[in-house]
Amino acid sequence: MNKAAWDYIKATLYYEDGSLRDILINDVDFKDWKTYLGHLNNSYKVSWHSISGETKDINMEEVFRFLESDVDGCYMVVITIGDFSIDCHLGGDVIEHVLSPRDIKSIDDHNMLLKYIKSISNLLSKPIVITSDNTPEDVLMSVYDGIVVIK
Repeated sequence: MNKAAWDYIKATLYYEDGSLRDILINDVDFKDWKTYLGHLNNSYKVSWHSISGETKDINMEEVFRFLESDVDGCYMVVITIGDFSIDCHLGGDVIEHVLSPRDIKSIDDHNMLLKYIKSISNLLSKPIVITSDNTPEDVLMSVYDGIVVIK
């Protein structure tokens, strides 16, 4: 990829205005959560953060209890991808990741993130979008069935 292409991607997806980016997978169910989190545990360096503390693996029993009930609490997985990490907040029918655009410093970082997004999209057979922080209608990039569309 040439410098002009990277400059466009950086300006479109990873512009630094002090806000974060959301990576969203909509319309997920319990089975999707189970598949997704099992894949993370087996394929990525993760840390699990919950009301009972922090561990290096996702506590699947605690996740299932949380997803199957109305238990309050903060549950998050930090996923390490290369030299950066993204946070995934658990709960509901949306898998929401949070990314700091400052962490994507090169085309290599972008490609690693894209590889992750494509793998999860293929695993769940669902589209994934990157949006501006807390603005799901402002889609900056979408990925589905191996096709990447940048705004």
